[in-house]
Amino acid sequence: MQEESHKLPQVEVLRMENKRLRDELDEATREFVDLKNQAVTVTWLKDKLAEYETKVGWRARAVRR
Repeated sequence: MQEESHKLPQVEVLRMENKRLRDELDEATREFVDLKNQAVTVTWLKDKLAEYETKVGWRARAVRR
């Protein structure tokens, strides 16, 4: 009986640690998704910038003629 009462606090400690780790994993997953979205946005912006730079180059060449 004494062994069972000793195990109960250990079980509770493990449950709390498990919850803390799950919360930490959830936060890391959210951060990863956010960073991935930011990377997609940066790639899109780089593509748009290259597109605009090309258009400006064409217009500059047309003006010089």
